[in-house]
Amino acid sequence: MKVYFIRDDRFEKIFLRLKLIPKFLKDTDVALSKKILILLAIGYIFSPLDLIPDPIIILGWIDDIIILLYSYSKLSQYLDKYMPQKSKVIKFKRKDIIDDAEYEIEDKK
Repeated sequence: MKVYFIRDDRFEKIFLRLKLIPKFLKDTDVALSKKILILLAIGYIFSPLDLIPDPIIILGWIDDIIILLYSYSKLSQYLDKYMPQKSKVIKFKRKDIIDDAEYEIEDKK
């Protein structure tokens, strides 16, 4: 039996966005309300105070997950601004390339 692993770029994008949060928080152009939303979500996840107590297995994590997903959905488009852009690769056809061109550069004085 063969096991195939499917590479899913969505998960890579999620982790990349999470890594971009410090840049997002340091940016002076970002509205304070967006920064507060991230900080409140992070604070709620690590806070011992929850709507549903964490000792209740699985149910205790639901409120944390909902807060995390809500804040992520609200801020993911803003975090994309900080995502590194892939360089554009220009593909040339052979007919578009000029070989053995002679030229001179003259200094203007």
